[in-house]
Amino acid sequence: MMPIERLTSMHRTDDNALVLQPDESLTREQGGTRLWFNGSDEGQGSLYITSQRVVWLSSDDRDKGMAFDYPVIILHAISRDPQAFPQPCIYCQLKADRPPAAAAAAGEEEEGGEGDDFDALNEMRFIPQDETCLDDLFRAMSEMAALHPDPDMLQEGGPDDDDTLFVNPHNGWNPPEAEEGAMDDAEEDEDEEGGYEDDDEAEGEGEGA
Repeated sequence: MMPIERLTSMHRTDDNALVLQPDESLTREQGGTRLWFNGSDEGQGSLYITSQRVVWLSSDDRDKGMAFDYPVIILHAISRDPQAFPQPCIYCQLKADRPPAAAAAAGEEEEGGEGDDFDALNEMRFIPQDETCLDDLFRAMSEMAALHPDPDMLQEGGPDDDDTLFVNPHNGWNPPEAEEGAMDDAEEDEDEEGGYEDDDEAEGEGEGA
């Protein structure tokens, strides 16, 4: 399984639902959910939170969909501040295997192997039409992500309790005190000075459990 994968019609049932993998179970499904992926509006679709991954399938194109393994989602949060994004949403930061500059340079040299275009991507948003479901979506993602810790962190001995960010989504995000620690815990200290303005207004939980 790839950390981030583009899906096609072969990953759908005849009635347009997600085909589950062996030993995979569905935890939460949310229709009418728009995906904003690395600054690009991918349109409306259905969000699936399963025991193995987070999946979005387009409502308009059977050959358009994306799947994300939990370890690649290093932070997810509820964002309700209209200054950060016009609609309430689930905001996620994604793990990049290479720094964006290096990934961009590599992309110019390679014709494009499967998955190469994801190296420099670092964020996405799920925007449901029914914003009252945000807490349930956040809770489902948190529970499933806790079952899939980052293998790299496990090889290093596993995270301490102090290395895991837990913020109650109802309490809000305290930018002056929380931003630096959150970014350190997400192992993104290479970009402390910029690129994560949205997180100043996000509410939620950083992955690393």
